Amino acid sequence: MRSWAEPLWLWGPLYAVISGAGGGILRDVIRADGPISVLQTSFYVEVCVLWGLLLSLTVYWLAQEERPELLRLAVVCTVAGALLTRMVAVRRGTTSPRV
Repeated sequence: MRSWAEPLWLWGPLYAVISGAGGGILRDVIRADGPISVLQTSFYVEVCVLWGLLLSLTVYWLAQEERPELLRLAVVCTVAGALLTRMVAVRRGTTSPRV
């Protein structure tokens, strides 16, 4: 199982951020509620980076084994974990660190 996405540890989190944060931006733009201030304070991108890196490392590790059911399970666990992490962050009011 060889891919052209080397190094996977870099491209996985990058694409997770693009799809996760980009989807949130697209949602907010379509809703057109005014200024999108939540993207400046929300714990959004960090969740995508962490779970994207975790999935990338898992895929890299599972690439040595030929068991596609484990890969499916890893993707489902990553999506569920990112969703739960985001829900807990919203519930607790966790914000991104200021630079």
